[in-house]
Amino acid sequence: MIRPRRAILLAAGFGSRLQPLTFRIPKPLLPLWSRPLILHNLDLLHQWGVREVLINLHHEPGPMVNFIRTLTPPPDLRIQFSFEPEILGTGGALRQAAWFLPEEPIWILNADVAADLDPRLLLYPFAREHAQAALWMHPTLGPRTVELDRNRIRTFRSSSPGTPGTATFCGLQLFDPTLIEFIQPVGFDTLIAAYERAQKAGRTLLGIASDRGFWADLGTPASLLQAHADTRSAWHSRQPGQRFYTPAGDFSPRATTFAGIHPTTRIQPGAQLINSVVLEGARIGPQARIVDTLIGPDVYFNQSVQSALLVRASDWPQPRLHSLLNQLGWPLDRTTLVPLGARGSARDFTRAFYGRQRAILIAYDPIRHENTLYANHARQLAQVGVPVPRVLADFPELQATALEDLGNISLLTRLETASPATALKLYRQVLPDVLRLHVEGPRAVAQARIKLMPPFNRRLYTWEHDYFAEHFLSHRLRLESAAIDGIRRDLQSIATRLLRHPQVLIHRDLQSTNILFHKGRTVFIDFQGMRWGSPYYDLASLLADPYARLEEKIQLDLLKFYQDMSPFHELAEKDFWLAVVQRLAQALGAYAKLGAEPATADFARHIPAALAQMRRALAHLSGLPALRALLEQGSP
Repeated sequence: MIRPRRAILLAAGFGSRLQPLTFRIPKPLLPLWSRPLILHNLDLLHQWGVREVLINLHHEPGPMVNFIRTLTPPPDLRIQFSFEPEILGTGGALRQAAWFLPEEPIWILNADVAADLDPRLLLYPFAREHAQAALWMHPTLGPRTVELDRNRIRTFRSSSPGTPGTATFCGLQLFDPTLIEFIQPVGFDTLIAAYERAQKAGRTLLGIASDRGFWADLGTPASLLQAHADTRSAWHSRQPGQRFYTPAGDFSPRATTFAGIHPTTRIQPGAQLINSVVLEGARIGPQARIVDTLIGPDVYFNQSVQSALLVRASDWPQPRLHSLLNQLGWPLDRTTLVPLGARGSARDFTRAFYGRQRAILIAYDPIRHENTLYANHARQLAQVGVPVPRVLADFPELQATALEDLGNISLLTRLETASPATALKLYRQVLPDVLRLHVEGPRAVAQARIKLMPPFNRRLYTWEHDYFAEHFLSHRLRLESAAIDGIRRDLQSIATRLLRHPQVLIHRDLQSTNILFHKGRTVFIDFQGMRWGSPYYDLASLLADPYARLEEKIQLDLLKFYQDMSPFHELAEKDFWLAVVQRLAQALGAYAKLGAEPATADFARHIPAALAQMRRALAHLSGLPALRALLEQGSP
């Protein structure tokens, strides 16, 4: 049996899912129990008999080179670099490193995974079946997009990931250099694409699915924390020379709390750290309560945070955010940032902490015009008593705004543990503010001549119908065009009725996640799309929200509560249910569109609740035969 003496560590990636932390620290240098991940991988390869390692580099290579230069590796281990001025991909990296490839098989390992296993799991079947590649697969963890049949890879792109017979590629492989002929001769290419070409040429590619070892992809803050939890017991009880893996695969459960703290960190008495990792030079104040969080180098923090990544503002090269912080008077080296991620509305949200102060920083793309309206909307709505966040700083020329941070307690959050009676009280607190928006909002528009998005007219209602038809009826349900045309006619009849309603200033997206509770008061967010429309469109968004799943009795009680307060006496209960159908058509289109994308696939889980709400609405209405026929089919 061949024992490969050479290996390639693939370390050229951008670390995008761990940005902005990886702007300062390359992902392979992030720690697993205070020891950089790349050292764990070098130890693993050396333990397997590897004596020459090539590391490919592209993004910010300096820190990696400097770190390796400071090492004192075993005298029989030689480390070299392959620099990529332009990113070449995992396949292109091997093509450039052709000079390093021996005639015998070679190990290839992604530098951002933590792995530990017996190499014979790959070496024996590779030799026995005269394979050209043997890839380690995990049968239960990860996305499981690879289909296997008796150790043979059928496809890397399963149409039913996560089902029996699928597994996850762990980023570790035994590679026969003869496969380099299947890598494109120039430009970017991936090893997976090369493997697919080799399959078509009849080459033997093995996928060895085994959980007899340890594997973790450390590509996200959550996965890095989970790896610390999983290896806690094995790491702290290991014997000299022993790694994480034991034949029994005994790793501590996440239920055992931990804190991975760099020796240079200063933590004041009173601070709490639970299931968190703190990197070098951080300072944690006495009021800090930190849970499930990764804290970057030199961060100062003295507040509460959960499920976050903290970085120092000066370590994040983001000029728009720096301009906002400068206007607030917050020093960059004392301000801590928590990226909250991009939204479908072409906006990036960041939470900022300085001392005891907090703010939400928004960087937006004007490609969506409503994003440019948010700050002015907030100022004018506040003038007439509509509860919205205060604008702390605004740079229209930079497309950046800072708002007061009102926390994470939304209506949906409160509903998760609320009894029906408590839920009723929560909505009765919210509805007077909804009515204030509908009644006082027009005064704010008139006083300040606020620019609004186009009103709910025939064209906008039709756009929502088209959105529903394209993404839900056609792409998801694959309905015939005749059936879709019938549903469109039903929806057009609903739009005709809604256009007869009083036209007031509405939020347009008044769902439970866009209503916060702060110090006992209601606050609306995400109102940049407000426009003229039926007040019942907002009521439908709020009371028939698929996220909240209110009981019908509560919906009717709250509808009456609003009707008794409002001046819109000509609107009947039927008008509410018509608006529910219209709103849910738009929501189903969104869930289907987002659910079809891997990054947002979780939205598809809201489709059954939305359909249940639409069935409930139709039970209160007459006509609409095509919609009724669709929903009577069961759960489309």
